[in-house]
Amino acid sequence: MAKIRFSCPRCQAVMQTSEDKLGFDIACPQCSHQFTLVGQDVPTKPPASGTVPQLNTDRPGSLAEETRHWVNQPAASDANVAKTPPSSSSMVDNIPAGIAIPPIYQGTVSNAFSCPYCQTRQPPIWKSEVSTAGWIACVVLGCTTCIFFWVGLLIRDKYTVCSSCKMRLPRNFV
Repeated sequence: MAKIRFSCPRCQAVMQTSEDKLGFDIACPQCSHQFTLVGQDVPTKPPASGTVPQLNTDRPGSLAEETRHWVNQPAASDANVAKTPPSSSSMVDNIPAGIAIPPIYQGTVSNAFSCPYCQTRQPPIWKSEVSTAGWIACVVLGCTTCIFFWVGLLIRDKYTVCSSCKMRLPRNFV
């Protein structure tokens, strides 16, 4: 088997594997980002001429009758792209009347947050999981009473996840 070299789309770490892993989901050993390993023959951008790309019909299981049409759209010019994010007050003021503002956005939206991994300014997502103390209580109650083991599963620990890159944020970061 021939070896192929590729890089992680998130952290750009260079890795090497055999060709038989093409098409499978793999995880980067450095940043744990999961992505599908694709070969060089797969087009990543639409052709510039506006033609429909031909499918590879010599592979088993390919659908020759399937066609893909690329939509050619002009790229956004620099004049149309906002150079700075809108201020927090304009984001709240632009919400139509009668629409409830979620509790996380009430008041002013803070631009102070910035993800340490992807530098996005989107607010993080709060999640919870069973804490270590909860697992210990679950095991102890399960061994002693066999009925109240589920009480340990109610002991939760809150944590934050970046809404863009889905990486877990440090405990004291937010």
